[in-house]
Amino acid sequence: MTMVGVLPLLWTYGEGVERAVGQFPAQLIGGSIFGLGIGGAVGIAQWLVLRGRAVDATRWLVGSIIGGGIAGVISILISAFNDQGENMPVMFLTFATLGAILGLGQFLAARSIARNPLWIVASAIGLMLGWFIPSAAQTMQPFGIVAGALVYGIITAAALWWFAK
Repeated sequence: MTMVGVLPLLWTYGEGVERAVGQFPAQLIGGSIFGLGIGGAVGIAQWLVLRGRAVDATRWLVGSIIGGGIAGVISILISAFNDQGENMPVMFLTFATLGAILGLGQFLAARSIARNPLWIVASAIGLMLGWFIPSAAQTMQPFGIVAGALVYGIITAAALWWFAK
């Protein structure tokens, strides 16, 4: 969902923003928009499940959006060492960092939901593996994105269930 909405926006306006403010500030702006999109999409999906089960579901959504925005900027800084997407260890680190900071935002905003700090690790692993599936299945891109989102959802749902026990 995020890829469909946010990436075309970045592709359309990215060059114009880069010409207006320079490459590095444009990358930071793009990273924050991408992170806000990821945080918003993940936060809304998880909020829909949590809203009837947890008191702090709205705080969870806010933590997701804020964490996603910060994570997007930091991930862009890490991906500067990526060699145009060819450096797989950097890509794994980038998406693990994105997931960890997103999870940290959720953890700090709603500790009654993410009761264990290992939630941050679960979010990092989930997003890293969720990214790997569509990147490995480039010929089946729509299926890969859905499969990646499902992997992230399964890993994080299992972690939340485990921590709630």
